[in-house]
Amino acid sequence: MTFYSVFPFLGAVCVLFLGLFVFLKKRKEKTTLSFLIFCSSLFFWLLGYIFSYSLDDKNLAFLFCKISCTGAMFTAPAFYHFTVDFLKLKKEKKWVNVFYGVMLFITPFSMVSPYFLSGVYKYYWGYYSKAGLLHPLYLVIFFGIFVWGFYLLYFHYRLYRRYREGGALDLTETTRIKYVFIAYIIALFGAVDYIPKYGVEFYPFGFIFEVLFVLIIAYAIVAHRLMGIKVVVQKATQIIFSFLIAIAIYFAFFYLGFNIIGWSPWQATIFAILPCLVCFTLLILRMQQLIFKKEEDYQLALIRIAREMVRIKLPLKLIEKVADSIYEIIKVRQVSIFLLDVSTNEYILQATKGRVLFQGIGFVLKQKDAIIDWFYKTGKEFYQRGLIRNEEKDFLQLDIIRDWLHSEKLSDEKEKNLIEVLIRIQFQMELLRTSLIIPCWYGEKIVGLLCLGGMVKSQYSRRDVELLSGFADDMAMNISNAFLIHDLRKEVHEKTLLSRERYNAYQRLETIFKEIISAFAMTVNKMDPDYTYEHVEKTSKYAQKLVDKLQPKQIKEKLISRDMFFAGILLHDIGKIFIPKNILNKPGPLNEEEWKIVRRHPIDGFELLKNIKGMEISAEIIRHHHERIDGKGYPDGLKGDQISIGAKIVCVVDSFEAMTADRPYRKAKSRKEALSQLVENSGTQFDSQIVDVFVELCEKGEI
Repeated sequence: MTFYSVFPFLGAVCVLFLGLFVFLKKRKEKTTLSFLIFCSSLFFWLLGYIFSYSLDDKNLAFLFCKISCTGAMFTAPAFYHFTVDFLKLKKEKKWVNVFYGVMLFITPFSMVSPYFLSGVYKYYWGYYSKAGLLHPLYLVIFFGIFVWGFYLLYFHYRLYRRYREGGALDLTETTRIKYVFIAYIIALFGAVDYIPKYGVEFYPFGFIFEVLFVLIIAYAIVAHRLMGIKVVVQKATQIIFSFLIAIAIYFAFFYLGFNIIGWSPWQATIFAILPCLVCFTLLILRMQQLIFKKEEDYQLALIRIAREMVRIKLPLKLIEKVADSIYEIIKVRQVSIFLLDVSTNEYILQATKGRVLFQGIGFVLKQKDAIIDWFYKTGKEFYQRGLIRNEEKDFLQLDIIRDWLHSEKLSDEKEKNLIEVLIRIQFQMELLRTSLIIPCWYGEKIVGLLCLGGMVKSQYSRRDVELLSGFADDMAMNISNAFLIHDLRKEVHEKTLLSRERYNAYQRLETIFKEIISAFAMTVNKMDPDYTYEHVEKTSKYAQKLVDKLQPKQIKEKLISRDMFFAGILLHDIGKIFIPKNILNKPGPLNEEEWKIVRRHPIDGFELLKNIKGMEISAEIIRHHHERIDGKGYPDGLKGDQISIGAKIVCVVDSFEAMTADRPYRKAKSRKEALSQLVENSGTQFDSQIVDVFVELCEKGEI
């Protein structure tokens, strides 16, 4: 193998690998077979010249030149075949067979007739085929097939443009055809390889354009159904441009080493490779920075919109701002935003920007409509049946819907219902003039829909959908927060408009309630001499201090009404009214039967209040204020977190106040002794966290 045959060798390996890879990856799609035929034709074209450049035998080189020309012939019908499959033109199938037949008819003449190839030229890179008398006629047929394929692409490009005039359908279909058209124009530049056949000593570098074409179409088929192909065209172009510059540098250094310095070919080659590779790498890195700078600016713009959303508190103003910003930044033909109306459970169009088909604001999508049902149910069903990829159930894109409708996976009669769903979705999206719909999820509910028309100068790539999906989630959160703030402001405003009379009536009722609770508490005083007004007041005061101190410590307890909490403290011994006076006032120790009666007072108090609406918390405190952390308390033997925070507080403050107060049968303990008793029983009788806070308050003099 010579130096000049290395480059077609690399191209041949590349196109064969990509052709096989695409075919095996997507073998169920019709376009992959025609693509494989095209790649195979290119492979034989390049393979023949690899040998003709390397051989010294003129006759053998001529044979391989014929093989190369035969491979090149079939690129034209293969191109037409791919075009027909891509555009789904069933009526053009007959012409595919005709064009393949024409080339099969020409093949024997190209192999044996001197009128097609009359011999070979000896150029500096090796042997190259010489055009015969009838070769120009073959070129007319060859380029005629290509031109007819270009016409089909151009005709359908214009056809789709008509559908989107005046802000109509999405730009995706036209963009897909446009970039396939560009890819084939690039491939057509490979025809420069015909120039040396007519005696012009011009190195045939057309294979570079063929490799570029194969890269574009291979990515388009495998990656995303011709989505995001603009980026691939840019990438492939930068690779070819960098490759040509690197080759030029290689030749310059090779010439310097071989002709000027006088090194051998191998020494000159090694000398030239390093600067060639360095140049190629630097060019690729620089061009990638330039190409993806636009995408980076696009991402930053979406982040900026998301930050601005946080500062806008009015819901309708927020979505209008979002619609305007997306319309200007992403350059789409129209933006529509639907919001969920919780009263009707319908999605109402609240903001639009751009040109739309229908009469904008107020348009309604119902829960049973195909678009809404897709995100909640149908999309998951498609994925579970293996008809779509996982990420495709999370958005709706018009061109992908069309592809699904033409997919062989949905040709089965069993999938008739699914086809009907897709047709309804397609109809609704075309009515809305939208190319992309992304749901705005907030928790398990869709609070809105972000509907975008086709891009003005591009198309939605997979990366665009990912960015917009994340943005839609941010939008959902901000919209929900804006509505929450709006509702709270409305509620506060309504409350401030309450009449003074109603407010005073409420205050009077609250005062009456507190007085009733106090009077109820003092009833116990008549029964139990230990239960004095001073005892109730101190217990309530201690509990107030504890609650104020414990709240910042974020005790894991449900939010409770403070009034009901203190009602529970005041009435914690209300059950004692059912204990006989002779037991309550007994000067000596109680026997076992008497203790059983006394220990029923938490249950009796609970039974007294449990059926009073609004006093459930108070009743619970009353029932459990004699429970212990270790489970040895009464009446239910609860322990640890089973005991409510209110009951734990009452247990501590009631015990401390009882220990520090004089009783007829004993002297009061000092504060130090009482605190020591609390600490000693912390974690067994009392809650350790409450005891720690209570001791801290006592040491600071706040109790």
